[in-house]
Amino acid sequence: MQTIVLHGKITQELKLEYTANGTAMLKFSLAVNESEKKDNKWVEYTEWFNCVVWGKRAETIAQYVKVKDYIELRVKRKTNKYEKDGKQVKFFDFVVQDFGFGGSSVQKGTTAAVNKPSVFDEVLNEVQSTYKVEPSKEYTTDDIPF
Repeated sequence: MQTIVLHGKITQELKLEYTANGTAMLKFSLAVNESEKKDNKWVEYTEWFNCVVWGKRAETIAQYVKVKDYIELRVKRKTNKYEKDGKQVKFFDFVVQDFGFGGSSVQKGTTAAVNKPSVFDEVLNEVQSTYKVEPSKEYTTDDIPF
């Protein structure tokens, strides 16, 4: 299974909805800041990810996460398509499998996912144990060849 880890900012009020059978659903866009080196200068830009969360995770995120908060998500990409003017249009949703809070205004004392290890730490540990990777040294930007 393909797993993607995102760390980004919530930029809109979250609106929790329920399906006809009572399952909680939350859809939102996550803004993820990126940077890359172009012509010896770092250029920053924002990527947007359409995220979908179901069930108890949706209720927890809606309860504790507010606009301008940062959140870490472990997601899987889902391809969707529809027809417009006789042509098929494809788009991606990112279905949240796990999350962790990481940012500005999450209330102190909340228990939901606050004491969990970072999603990034979990993925790093999983990769290191699967591929028997030993951390060798700390790298700095001087080590990057571009």
